[in-house]
Formats: sequence, C-alpha cells, structure tokens
Amino acid sequence: RGLYTNVTMHVSACFFPEIRSRQQDRQSVFNSELSGKTLDQHCYLDKKSAEFLEHSSERLLLSARAYHRILKLARTIADMTNSAEIKQSHIAEAIAYRSLDRK
Repeated sequence: RGLYTNVTMHVSACFFPEIRSRQQDRQSVFNSELSGKTLDQHCYLDKKSAEFLEHSSERLLLSARAYHRILKLARTIADMTNSAEIKQSHIAEAIAYRSLDRK
C-alpha cells in the first residue's frame, strides 16, 4: 500500500470512526473494499468531476487500478467533509496524495 492509502485509512479509522460507520451503513463495506458495481454505485461522479478524473488519468497515465484507488480515496475524502457527492476538489485531493506516494 502506498502513502495515500495509508493516510486515508489511518485518518478515517482513528480520528473519524463515525465515517467508517457511515461507510458500513451505506454500502456494508469500507470504501477501500468497493469494487465493480458497488464502486460505480457509491462513487458516482457528476459530469464535471468525471471529466476531470478522466483528463487527469490520461495526463498522468494512470492504470485502471490507480484510477479506482483514486476514486475510492475521493469517496473517503467526501465522507470526511460530510458530502454525499464526490466533488472535483475531492478528486484533486486524492490525486495530490497519489503524487506524494510516487515521490
């Protein structure tokens, strides 16, 4: 696991136990465990956010795995800000954590 995954897991598990509980209530698993249809269902992006993530993934040459990890991290960041939707700012923050992980 990289830095951005560890940071999110640590912060959400230790400092925001209610976020972990919210994830369990919403989808019966933690955000890090989402995959396939559940990932699409619980990490829905509006058009602007989807275009931003797509453009960023092309520019950064992200693999499908990295794309999905960023999406799950953005979902956790949205949870931490009490946002039902994943916003462009959440995606940008998740990408920034990934950039730290690659250094």
